[in-house]
Amino acid sequence: MGLVAGGVPNWRVAAFVRERGIAFQPSPEFLTDLKSVGASDGLLDSVRLAQRDAVSDKEEDHNTMPAPTDGSAPPDELKRLQQTEKQDRAAEVVRPHDPSVHFALAYVLAQEGKWDEAAAQYAAVISSQPSDVVVRNNLGLALRKSGDVDGAIREYRQALAIDPAFSETHDNLGVALMEKGDVDGAVAEFGEAVRQNPKNSQAHANLGVMLERRKDLDGAINEYRQALGVGGGEEVQLNLATALELKGDLDGAIAEFHQTLTTHPNDPRAHAGLAGALERQGDLTGALEQYAIAMKLAPEDSAIRADYERLAKASSTQMRRSSGG
Repeated sequence: MGLVAGGVPNWRVAAFVRERGIAFQPSPEFLTDLKSVGASDGLLDSVRLAQRDAVSDKEEDHNTMPAPTDGSAPPDELKRLQQTEKQDRAAEVVRPHDPSVHFALAYVLAQEGKWDEAAAQYAAVISSQPSDVVVRNNLGLALRKSGDVDGAIREYRQALAIDPAFSETHDNLGVALMEKGDVDGAVAEFGEAVRQNPKNSQAHANLGVMLERRKDLDGAINEYRQALGVGGGEEVQLNLATALELKGDLDGAIAEFHQTLTTHPNDPRAHAGLAGALERQGDLTGALEQYAIAMKLAPEDSAIRADYERLAKASSTQMRRSSGG
């Protein structure tokens, strides 16, 4: 509520809620109070739908497999995966105790987003290779994706008991602990992940998110910068820009939004973020231009539209007053 009352644009608060989640169930009274300080209908909808401690999948997990398709891959790719799965299942019938067959099948199932089945196959590998930290890491990921966060934490901890220096598993454990609401535990694991591997950009980014959630903006900004220095992408740049804006460094925020737009000119979040920072700096014309671009790129985003309409109305009122009308 403080972000809205403090002048942070509705679209940015809505995006923050969608990406990071909220740690409580919003009551009707809370929603009424939120609307009273300027929340748009789009922001209220985002709060109602938010999942507790949600974390964006774009930057959270480390695994030794390609990103899953979850059924959204091109038809040719899905056909290839399905054919590979069929071949691996045939091999499983012939060699049911061969861990390499189970690993290959788990790999394909994970790509297809079949996390329950992938977990079962990784577990089969573990039964014959209990000290394989990579398989335990992947089993933990499959369990978490299938909803068994406690099981994932157990597997990550067992992997780290075998290899305490496995940075990627520390990062994955941090994500699982964050989902359980253990903020201190998550911060500790993300911190250990970057200590073991300072080039782990995902761990730097995840640590930044947690520090921002703790309202340690300086710490968050430092971690986001560290992540960008070792390969962090667009999401990290947007997080850095937002953290700078929340701290009151509008020039820094504007520079980061511009930097994002040089590589991702069609990202409505970057245009809307730049608009919000320009508005707070007093450049209403520039802000309106950026909101208009953002609306054209994301016409379905009600929060961006609400911020544009609010600012357009305020700008029109200001112009009438200055002209004496």
